[in-house]
Amino acid sequence: MLITLQNICSASLAQQKAILAIRNQYDIRTMMYTEHVINITEHLAWIEKLCAKSQLDKPTQIAFIILVNEQIAGLISLNSIDDLHKKADLGFYLDKQFRIVSASVEFAMINFSFNKLGLEKLNCEVLEHNNNALKMHHNLGLLDEGFRAENIKKPEGRVGVHYLGITLNRWQEVRDEIFTKYRIVFDKYKVAIP
Repeated sequence: MLITLQNICSASLAQQKAILAIRNQYDIRTMMYTEHVINITEHLAWIEKLCAKSQLDKPTQIAFIILVNEQIAGLISLNSIDDLHKKADLGFYLDKQFRIVSASVEFAMINFSFNKLGLEKLNCEVLEHNNNALKMHHNLGLLDEGFRAENIKKPEGRVGVHYLGITLNRWQEVRDEIFTKYRIVFDKYKVAIP
């Protein structure tokens, strides 16, 4: 199975619309800070703003469409890229039918962040009820760095947020062990980042 990450800024309008359809899936949007249904105008404005940030000499945000055998499967991004402190925030979402590739995609993005972009720290935030994401991040070496109870307002009430992260040093310590443990998965679902 071929998995390719394509910069969203080079995506066709049809691909950008497919990402919107995935982002608006109930199971995905309810795991986001904001869960309203996003319209096409708002989505395209977000892409335009994102692309402006990614075209800077020192990009502050990069987003990739996840393609599985050329089918659009989701999006993975690095946000709040901080060149001074060599850190960024990791985020992504996948269509339900492609969740099997999530560990391979995240593993590849962590490698890309540390080895190609020269970052030294990745952070991520996970809503308290998103147990599958928490488990995957932990399996890939991210550590709990905190929890903020009732941190955001959702339609069902206030929700807590888990804060996780991984440093370059930790990644260098655990990367080979993680790769060995999940080698069958990583060999089956190889990820190419241009």
